[in-house]
Amino acid sequence: MKKWLELLKALGPMILATAGVPPVAIPLIIHGIEVAEASGKPGADKKAIVMDGVKTAASTVEAFGKLPGLVEVTDKGIDTTIAVIKMIDKATPEVVVN
Repeated sequence: MKKWLELLKALGPMILATAGVPPVAIPLIIHGIEVAEASGKPGADKKAIVMDGVKTAASTVEAFGKLPGLVEVTDKGIDTTIAVIKMIDKATPEVVVN
């Protein structure tokens, strides 16, 4: 799990940005994914945790005309990020640093 979270922190922002997530929302999403992973719940429940946070934030900023479409782009961005991190995690060995 530690390696997975390290990959998320290192690569997640780039993957989310590539998926079209606005830069200002990326830290919120990364944090949400970390919280969701710590919950120990199954995949769909984890995504719901992240999306609940994003929907709350989106309702606030969209009320001011900022970041329209945040929820939709985040939904796709999370799927892309998780898929890429899982692929890299499976393809790379665990590195132990003493």
